[in-house]
Amino acid sequence: MAYSAPRNWSAGELVTASMMNSNIRDNFNSFFDGTDLFLSATGKVLLDGSAGHSYAHEVSSDKVDIVVGNTQLLQLDKLNTCIAIPQTYTFWLDGGVDTGFVEGVDDRIDVLSGGTQVMQIGPNAGSSMSWNGGVLALNGYDRGAGLQGIGIVCTRNTNATGGAGYINLQRYSATSQYYWTDNAGDLRSNTTVPTRANDAAGVVVGTQSSWYKEKDGIVPWFDYDAMLAKVVATPLHSFRFKSDSKYGNRLVHGLVGYSRDDWFMCNTQDRATPVLADSVIYGAMFASIKALEARVRHLEEI
Repeated sequence: MAYSAPRNWSAGELVTASMMNSNIRDNFNSFFDGTDLFLSATGKVLLDGSAGHSYAHEVSSDKVDIVVGNTQLLQLDKLNTCIAIPQTYTFWLDGGVDTGFVEGVDDRIDVLSGGTQVMQIGPNAGSSMSWNGGVLALNGYDRGAGLQGIGIVCTRNTNATGGAGYINLQRYSATSQYYWTDNAGDLRSNTTVPTRANDAAGVVVGTQSSWYKEKDGIVPWFDYDAMLAKVVATPLHSFRFKSDSKYGNRLVHGLVGYSRDDWFMCNTQDRATPVLADSVIYGAMFASIKALEARVRHLEEI
């Protein structure tokens, strides 16, 4: 039943049942049915009693504005299944100026914690998310028997000439070190962001490169006897790895480093775990073979 403006009453006027029903009962029933409160499409719920100051208002079908201080603060949109907040306003998660979301600039959302920006999410200059300090943790939970755990997906550039997805692990010197899987399936590392053109650039992780572009100060070297003596003087040991799925509990014979200064070790910085210097060991093997070959040739000539 539609609302109608109440009549003006006159002093001494006889009030009839028809007057009360049309002016009181019907108007009351037009906005309240005993359970729900109804307003017309242009009606407003004034929150502080001041007309037009703070109110809720249906601006169109399935869309409601929440206005505070004559300014739209929030919009509830059923059609697009969303809650819209003006760019300059912050959505506080704890009810205070502490933790929440705010649109800093177009197409970017700042995530605030303790009143300080800790993350920015947005598609500007490519989809991106930046994190200011702290640790970004992907906490585990029970997804069910036999299912995969929590993962990070770095997708490719889907353009016809786009490059692979990558991870940038920045050194403490601020140099960016990029890691990606090339089209052949090898995990690579380089200081240049991977593109389609340089998909095979950098080095394969876990390999030693002898390519000349990766080296400085290249000069010929012929002291093969000295290298043979170094190899002969280096003891070999039998041992088992404490934990290594590659060898299991098998007895292994090989080199064991006891000092960071051992000639066959690399990755010898403080607090780093030294590993075998493959390229150096290969060089020592070649030098020793050359030294032995020279001695054999000398004996053959006697």
